[in-house]
Amino acid sequence: MSSAGEALAAARPRLRDDIVLGPAVRSGPVLVHNVKDPVVGRYYQIGPREYFVMSRLDGSTSLEEIGVEYAAEFRRRLGDEQWRQILSTLAARRLLTGTEAPAGAADGASAVPGPAAEPDKRTLLNARVALLDPQRFFDRILPYLRPLFSAPFVVPALLAVAGLMVMVVVEAGTLAGEAKRLWEAPAAGVTVALILWLSVAVHEVAHGLTATHFGGGSSEIGVLWRFPVLAPYCRVSDVLLFRRRWHRVCTAFAGVFASLLVLLPVVPLYFLAPEDGVLRHAAAALLLFGTFSAVANFIPFLQLDGYFMLNHALGMQNLRVESYTFLKLWIGHVRRRDGAAALERYPRRTKIAYALYGVGSVIFGAVLACWFAIWLLTLAWGLLD
Repeated sequence: MSSAGEALAAARPRLRDDIVLGPAVRSGPVLVHNVKDPVVGRYYQIGPREYFVMSRLDGSTSLEEIGVEYAAEFRRRLGDEQWRQILSTLAARRLLTGTEAPAGAADGASAVPGPAAEPDKRTLLNARVALLDPQRFFDRILPYLRPLFSAPFVVPALLAVAGLMVMVVVEAGTLAGEAKRLWEAPAAGVTVALILWLSVAVHEVAHGLTATHFGGGSSEIGVLWRFPVLAPYCRVSDVLLFRRRWHRVCTAFAGVFASLLVLLPVVPLYFLAPEDGVLRHAAAALLLFGTFSAVANFIPFLQLDGYFMLNHALGMQNLRVESYTFLKLWIGHVRRRDGAAALERYPRRTKIAYALYGVGSVIFGAVLACWFAIWLLTLAWGLLD
């Protein structure tokens, strides 16, 4: 071994202390790890081999020692040229100690952002406008809200919102009839709509606070336009860095939970208000529309909280896209008898998950499209009649 090679083998590079390495998650046939550089706010995706090396760059373990462990794990040795390429890439992205970028500076390296940090594509039907970074605010108020994350609060609250949902389902017909009376009081209707919109803001803040509670954070709060809905949003890309799946699932669930919690005070208001009064009709509308809009978030075939809860529970990301990719491969294999090698890369459990979700998503989309077409035809027929 040359002197240069000996020096390289003896080197003990150190990954920056603030770099966060996330757990393995399934993305298609492969496992990936999400990596965060908090200085420049970038997220990278790496494979298990890159993770193996990066997780051992602690400043005390030599490259030679890491290389021996790597060969034992992957049955392949890393040569000097490969080590130089790995270190130069990490240095270019300023992930090693001594290569830090100034706070807020962009390094020009090509990052692979996590799903929650993908570049926004603005169209007339879909747009996102960031307003502020809420993390400092969340850090300040979280100590006062810690009791809300304890079992003595969460368990009774879960029972209460479960009771709320049962009550709304049982009384749905009555609530709908009373809510219709709001057409007679436009001001009350506008107030109800404003309260529901603010409950969405509470929903989004709950995601950010829960992510902060579990050691992550939120990078931005803003306004999301998805025709025909204008609503607030909170970006919590750090969720993919949480080691425990349970923490990821809870962060996704927190929004719906908060939306239902804010409706609990409306229940006594509904029963105590005069039966034919505007207050009663407003309370009915809040309970009906607030509960059903919150529960709709659980539908896993819409890219809402239920979808992300399912992703996290399965230890996956990009479930929808990867399911469609898998179905295309499978259909191509059935029709043309090719693609067998690509299908074999998927573990059996992953094949089942992608097949079930992909087929269910297609059926759900078809049913939703048929329902919408029938509704349009019924509306048109009523107008012509």
